[in-house]
Amino acid sequence: HKGLRFANRSVGHAMYIGDRMTAFILELQEPKWILGYNDQEINVALERGEADAKTAGIPGFVRENMGWLKEGFTVPLVVRNVKGQGAEITPQFPQNRPSLDQYADTELKRAVLRLHHSSRPGSSIFLVHRGVPEPALAALREAFDKVWRDPQFAEEYLQLTREPLDPITGEEMEEILRQMPRDPKVMETYKQVIGGGSLPPGR
Repeated sequence: HKGLRFANRSVGHAMYIGDRMTAFILELQEPKWILGYNDQEINVALERGEADAKTAGIPGFVRENMGWLKEGFTVPLVVRNVKGQGAEITPQFPQNRPSLDQYADTELKRAVLRLHHSSRPGSSIFLVHRGVPEPALAALREAFDKVWRDPQFAEEYLQLTREPLDPITGEEMEEILRQMPRDPKVMETYKQVIGGGSLPPGR
């Protein structure tokens, strides 16, 4: 498809970067970004034909846009998270939809996608500086783990955010960082993907 128009908020926004990753992996020809919308305006822009595509979280899509699927208005492409999870974390969303990683048909694309997941593992990350004594670090991790396992917290989180709790532990985060690609070409390509200029070649 040539000239696909993505509706979004601003350069650098998480959903804007999702758009750019999609266009890079699919090798879209001359994609365009129409910026300055808020969430509601993006939906209106697509319905009016002012834009062609948007990136959205699956829980939010289920709440707001499921009618699009029933009407045949949209063809969703699932982006898996850093744990490799996709639509299965939201049972209300149709399963067995294609995922973006299936179209990563070069090593460069796969490495850039891994770097993207590794650098954005979640919406909030809690870090401590180096040199914290191991007993204190262990106690801090245990405290967070207890929160994640608390069913009352999970229920309140769902009520407040309308999304299921899906935490990443400190051990999982360390493993993600260890596996992060560090090849200079991959890192430079990713910088171009998430920037505001032309998309780099994926081959």
